[in-house]
Amino acid sequence: MRLILAFHHHQPLGQLPWVVSEVVRDCYDPLLKVLLHHPTINITLHYSGPLLDMLAAEHPSILEQAKVLLNRGQAELMGGARWEAILPIWPSCDQLAQLRSAKEQAKVLLENTPDGMWLPERVWEPSLSGVMLSAGYCWSMLDENGLPPASVQRGWHQIKGLTLFSIDAQLRQLLPWRPVTEIIEYLRHVHQRDAEAVVVFADDAEKFGSWPGTYSLVYEKGYLEDLLAALEENADWLQTVLPSQCLPQSAEDDAEMEIPSTTYPEMLEWSGGNWRHFLERYPESYDMQQAVLDAPSGVARLAAQCNDAYWHGVFGGLFLPHLRQAVYRKVAQAINEKSKDAAIIEVATGVVKLQNSEHLLRLRSGGGQLFQWIDGVCEHNWLATLRHYGGENRTDWYARGGGIEHFLGAGTLPQDIAAGHFTEEGDFASEDWEMTSQGDGLLLSRHGGVWHEGQFLPLHGSKRVQLNLDGWEVKYRWHNPGERPLHLWWGSEWNLAPSGDSFPARSFQIAEQMLNLQETHACVHVNSWQLEDRWLKRKLMGDITPGGSLWLIPFRTVSRQEGEEFESIYQQSIVLWHRQLWLQPGETTQVEFNLSAKSLEDKSTFTAL
Repeated sequence: MRLILAFHHHQPLGQLPWVVSEVVRDCYDPLLKVLLHHPTINITLHYSGPLLDMLAAEHPSILEQAKVLLNRGQAELMGGARWEAILPIWPSCDQLAQLRSAKEQAKVLLENTPDGMWLPERVWEPSLSGVMLSAGYCWSMLDENGLPPASVQRGWHQIKGLTLFSIDAQLRQLLPWRPVTEIIEYLRHVHQRDAEAVVVFADDAEKFGSWPGTYSLVYEKGYLEDLLAALEENADWLQTVLPSQCLPQSAEDDAEMEIPSTTYPEMLEWSGGNWRHFLERYPESYDMQQAVLDAPSGVARLAAQCNDAYWHGVFGGLFLPHLRQAVYRKVAQAINEKSKDAAIIEVATGVVKLQNSEHLLRLRSGGGQLFQWIDGVCEHNWLATLRHYGGENRTDWYARGGGIEHFLGAGTLPQDIAAGHFTEEGDFASEDWEMTSQGDGLLLSRHGGVWHEGQFLPLHGSKRVQLNLDGWEVKYRWHNPGERPLHLWWGSEWNLAPSGDSFPARSFQIAEQMLNLQETHACVHVNSWQLEDRWLKRKLMGDITPGGSLWLIPFRTVSRQEGEEFESIYQQSIVLWHRQLWLQPGETTQVEFNLSAKSLEDKSTFTAL
């Protein structure tokens, strides 16, 4: 019986360098060292494109050890999508570019050109077979739950000349958790059923040392050594082989058994049956995808398709702000590579893009708010924000963008805004606004209303957004068309996402006082404020005329890493400017808000403050 052992190594675009170093120390390096000591054990290796770049830059010894295994014929390399993209959600031209680029990268960094490929998150759709073959791949691996029973039993399925090896579900669950004797017993049972079968173990390499508790089990207690020794001892009936040695000799397809859309069982559970549901469930994920699709073609656009920031399982994924920002950094780079003329463009129903040589804004009619502000100078999206999704807080009832117009109930406190638990007396925060071009700006307007003294009374609001080289300005008008005077508490919520919340590297400044982003601050009589981000070497400057009160509120969500306890993660800071409005029948009030971005001098006060 033949056994394929495949190890998939991956770290996402934007991964923190110290995390990569820990995984190299606890997993990638000891795994290769053990495998090198067992030259008769054949294995299959996949290193994702982002990880290969990290290893080449900071940990080249890993690549050298992998090349030893490849050169002596002990290992076979898998290619894949260069930036580990969920292929079906991207245009076919990008799919092909991803697959071909991975081959080129492997040839340069590992001196090897793979014929098989790892399918990112093993997300399969029927249209992929043609693209995979066009890119020069002749085999891949899918989980058995997506394959016909006959293909599962023999270990492979062939369609249109593409061989799909069946990943054994039970073996995935057994390794490395169950005793080695139990592993051999299971394989012997399969052998007794079909001595010609191909059994495939394919899973994350990080299970062997990086996942919580596995380093002690796999290396200190010798689990991996014992496993490989047991495989060697049973070589008379159990051979570890390379996938290329198991390709079917016949070119006949299993044409009558088309493979429907599928992925591994855990992903089906997390996504609700189809990976694309993540794009429907999380507007922030969908917005990222649309920003990438709208970006100019090229390497940066392909890199922005790295999958980790678009979804989540039992780890942070979408909930990790540095992963989302890594995507937007590549979007900004893709935009910066092309000439940018000032423009106002409707890119989709209810979505408008404002762009000039320095900034790109996206606004939506729902809630009349900004939801992307890509600063081309520092290649950062100041509105890469997130709302609450379940957990300790209920899911927020409105998107956490910029320019969310609230009419607050009496007694509302800053913590209520962060939690999304407050009385909303208007219908402007989540309902549709009309958007029309007005000269070189965009006018958003809504004929809405507010609850006032037990009655729902009409209120008209408009805001004109105009982009300039430093940033942008918003001119507000609130008009009372009714017959009764209105006394309202208006609050305009702006969620801003710096590169982190550590002090003093990031801070608010009001009246020359530095304020910690990790704390809530309530300020009165405010006309201007600043948000400094010394990591990005950028500062945001807000000016409000006439002035009012200001709440500065940290916004956090709860997430977790694989196998670890939940943790609170800083996502953004809420800047909520608020004031009382007294509007007599027929009266209009106007407010102007300017937000600009400027470069910070490279100060040495990082350590002095």
